Amino acid sequence: MDRLEKIRAKRASLDAEALAEEQRKEFNINYYTNAIRGLSKRVADMMAVADEMVKNRLHFGDKKRSVGDWFETNSLDHNLGFVFKYVENKGTLFNYRLSVIGIGIKGKGGCSYDNNFIVGRNCEIISSPVDFIGCWSNNDPFEDYCKKANRFLNEFNEFEGEFYEYVDSL
Repeated sequence: MDRLEKIRAKRASLDAEALAEEQRKEFNINYYTNAIRGLSKRVADMMAVADEMVKNRLHFGDKKRSVGDWFETNSLDHNLGFVFKYVENKGTLFNYRLSVIGIGIKGKGGCSYDNNFIVGRNCEIISSPVDFIGCWSNNDPFEDYCKKANRFLNEFNEFEGEFYEYVDSL
């Protein structure tokens, strides 16, 4: 084999590896998207209850959960919880919850808002692997995204049960 053939063979090998990696990523994203969409009615129901609590200004934190405090995700605990839209309450230390954006896992504090994993009202995944690029993690952004999607699926049943138990105790 001459040098030109070696170069062409190497390029073909690299192209095949890149294609296989892209197919793996697409398969995983489709898997997680479909699995999360399977929860759509449950997610919508939980968000409707949480929205009603926000509308009626009921507190979300009278009882500690087994994972993290309250039912709101934050960038310190990285727990699965609700993600709220806030309105600023000028002159006080506290802001009012305006509505529920979704259910998700906030990223590391050092990454700010970059690597949140949020599932919205219609089970659309608001985050994408691109949101994980540039975070202070040494991991591949796609791998970080898949880890959070997997955590969402693994922790959702427990979160749902604890939330409804809390609501039933009101």
